[in-house]
Amino acid sequence: MSDSNIPTPDPASATEQHPPETDAQSVLSILRKSREQLGTKAKPLDLVVPGYDGLLLIRYKWISFKSLNAGAQDLTNVKDPSEAQYLAASDLIVTCAEDVLIRVDGVVKPLADSPVFIGDPRLDEALGLPTTDTVLETVHALFGGNEYALIRCANTVALWLQDTTLKIDEEYLGN
Repeated sequence: MSDSNIPTPDPASATEQHPPETDAQSVLSILRKSREQLGTKAKPLDLVVPGYDGLLLIRYKWISFKSLNAGAQDLTNVKDPSEAQYLAASDLIVTCAEDVLIRVDGVVKPLADSPVFIGDPRLDEALGLPTTDTVLETVHALFGGNEYALIRCANTVALWLQDTTLKIDEEYLGN
């Protein structure tokens, strides 16, 4: 066997496999910028509430797992798994919601001069929601009693809490 049958490496392909040092610096710069948007530093998530033709949104904030888990303690006494799932989803939405927004002529705007949370009487009045005794009843009314839509929104928020860099497709949630 002669040495002429052994392929010689192409110098161009070798540089493609090992990017120049400046490319590594660019990647590190991107990673630093990404880190600035993770967890507690995340930009809020604006998510449509299904059933309102894209005109009603909730702005969600990132919260720690410990803060979210505090509400879950009340669920330990719930025996029905589907009820526990629904209550956990409701609690997640209420706990993470920091403002209710509306879309006017394609522009997202606050519902009021100061943030409107779920359970705020201004929300009930603005949307004509029935008077309720608990914030969980209010979130149920806000979603029109549609447990599927509420759970899907909560699952979307939970995914975002895990990775705040995700791009959420609002069309997935419907209107």
